Amino acid sequence: MSSDAPRSVRIARRLVGAIALVPLSSLLIWTYTHEIKPYEVRYYAQPASNNPAKFEVSIYSAVDAADSALVSLDCHPDNLVDVTFRPVLQESRDWSLREMFPSVSEVSTFLTGRNAPFVDEVADRHLPGGLSEWEGLERIQLQNQLDLALANSKSKLTSSERTQLEQQFISLAKPHQTNLLLVPARMSRADQVALRNAIDRAQQVWETSIAIINSNWLLRWQALTGTALAVPIKGVGAATPLYLSIPPLKQGAGVVLGIERESPIVPQTVQVVVGDTAAYRVRSLDRLKSSSVLLLIEDDWWLVPALVAFVAICALVYYSYWRWPKHLKTPELFREAQKRKSDELWGELRTRSGWLDSYVVSQFFAARTIMVPNADVISYFWRCVRDALSAHAVPATTDAEVRQAILEILDRSIQNALT
Repeated sequence: MSSDAPRSVRIARRLVGAIALVPLSSLLIWTYTHEIKPYEVRYYAQPASNNPAKFEVSIYSAVDAADSALVSLDCHPDNLVDVTFRPVLQESRDWSLREMFPSVSEVSTFLTGRNAPFVDEVADRHLPGGLSEWEGLERIQLQNQLDLALANSKSKLTSSERTQLEQQFISLAKPHQTNLLLVPARMSRADQVALRNAIDRAQQVWETSIAIINSNWLLRWQALTGTALAVPIKGVGAATPLYLSIPPLKQGAGVVLGIERESPIVPQTVQVVVGDTAAYRVRSLDRLKSSSVLLLIEDDWWLVPALVAFVAICALVYYSYWRWPKHLKTPELFREAQKRKSDELWGELRTRSGWLDSYVVSQFFAARTIMVPNADVISYFWRCVRDALSAHAVPATTDAEVRQAILEILDRSIQNALT
């Protein structure tokens, strides 16, 4: 098809075609990846409404997440009371790490004698202390293990000697540095080595028991909540940070992680990462379930006028160039068609002159000719109109004048064909 369109129209069409192929696709991908995707999973961190000492992180997914969410909480000082988890955003009973404490069977074996009553106190969420008491119970039990090792020593130690050794052991900078202990000089070298080995074995047994309890405690949490909780190397009840791994959330699902402390201290660092993308932190709880587009507009409000301007420019280009010559008025279209050898112009002019086909047919029937005015015949007469107007331009300023000019040429062409 011949297209003698204006140069500006041809350039605009090529530009739009080029933009549609690569830059526009890249822009859409970039917009989704960097502007929309970060809003797919969002969270809000705030103190609990019913407990100012409890800090909650509410997480919500607007889509079916493909990756698990990793939540990290860093709080100081280390006065941790409880860690809770709720598999829904609505108010309901939380899973409590401290309440799982008695369900660890190794605890009752580890804590004997005078320490037994503390088990229920650690697990009771209505009492202060909570997980922070566990570290104190560990130290008490270590002292008990040390007392037992000193009591079973072959060399009978006096009360002052035992007290001195206990104080030295507690002040050791690192574990298993029993070679630094100043044992009584009256003991033989073999007894001194045996005493140090006994103390070291007691510490090893204590450490193994602590590791088993902490491991089974966290396994109990994972079995009940479906999430993986990671605590510092020192174990449960030690200083944060804490890490919680949540399986991929379904669309519209949400969870709440809570951390309770003895005093209302806001965590210094709260992070939620989904795969390799940081989740978006909303400004208020009521925006947690907002549309990703609304959150994007709220953060980058300048995108709205930019988008409006972009749409306006696209509409202008489409109307002025891409739709050319459909937007031209009939007289202007008539004049442009006579000046340019453009099939687009003549095709649009014929489309608007729908009466032409019926007029040719009616004239043939009026003349009672045996020639059948089929599509080829009608196209022939239209070419006659086009050739005549291209050879000798006819001015026209109204739709009626355009119709009259075409009619005059048609009449002459039909008369010539019928004679």
